[in-house]
Amino acid sequence: MNRLVIFVGLLSEHQGIDLLLEAIPLVVQEVSNVKFLVIGYPNEESYRHKSRLLGVERWTHFTGKIPYEDVPRYLALADVAVSPKISTTEANLKLFTYMAMGLPTVVFDSPVNREILGDLGLYARMGDPGSLAEALVTILRDQEGAECLGARLRDKAVKEYSWLGVGERLNAIYDSVAPGLQSNWSPEGASA
Repeated sequence: MNRLVIFVGLLSEHQGIDLLLEAIPLVVQEVSNVKFLVIGYPNEESYRHKSRLLGVERWTHFTGKIPYEDVPRYLALADVAVSPKISTTEANLKLFTYMAMGLPTVVFDSPVNREILGDLGLYARMGDPGSLAEALVTILRDQEGAECLGARLRDKAVKEYSWLGVGERLNAIYDSVAPGLQSNWSPEGASA
């Protein structure tokens, strides 16, 4: 059975798509039953061309632009998510979606990624396709570990990044600066 690695986002240099494509030949040498699904735009034709030049076309599929509401259906098919973003200061919001879907996530080691994923991320050396490939191979070879990590990431997403989790943290902050002052937020109202 094939394992599926997924990327969702803009197809641009700062997203590290070139580095992901360069990592694929190294991954498929070690894990032959893997496919890479790349969802996004623009530039999908230039990245398809690069995948042909690298000889990895048979392991990659580019969807181009898809409706946003379809993204969860695609993510539900995946075993591992990847975000090889090389920007060290720009937000990496796709990580929240990956976490919410319970996907173990491979990223380059940056402060932004560490802040979001904490010790639950699979980190590669910044800008190094070989290191990215190593991290991908490690998680692809450990299906049980991947499932466990995905569940822990999902739990972190719910506890720390859901509306309920954020509301509870805000309440705690308000209580710490103004004890006894009631905020208008309540967990019951958050689900409405």
